[in-house]
Amino acid sequence: MCPKLLTNEEIEEKIKDFLAEYNYQYSEKVVVQKKLKAIDYAITTADSKVAIMLFMWNRSVPYDKVYYLEEYLNKYGIDKVILICRQISPRAKEIIRKEKISIEIIFESDFRTMKNSPLIGKL
Repeated sequence: MCPKLLTNEEIEEKIKDFLAEYNYQYSEKVVVQKKLKAIDYAITTADSKVAIMLFMWNRSVPYDKVYYLEEYLNKYGIDKVILICRQISPRAKEIIRKEKISIEIIFESDFRTMKNSPLIGKL
């Protein structure tokens, strides 16, 4: 029997709960450019700007989305992107690792299986 996957709304609720619990200031659905996906959560801390992006697809996140997210880092002054997804392709992981792109991956399953929020220590 397959475990019940969390919906986008359930994950967003867990993210909001975490941000509220630790008093992070954030904005939702920040549009940086019309052709790009809105940043799901933009968090500004004392020393950095972090974007949380949700790609909750029923397939792997392909490697071209790594370059898509890198555009946020390079053009819009974002220091780090936290990518929340169900799965990611091996090629995409390799590109992030080899090119040292500031993208951290959190899987949907982490929200289901971890006792504490997987966002702890990422911001």
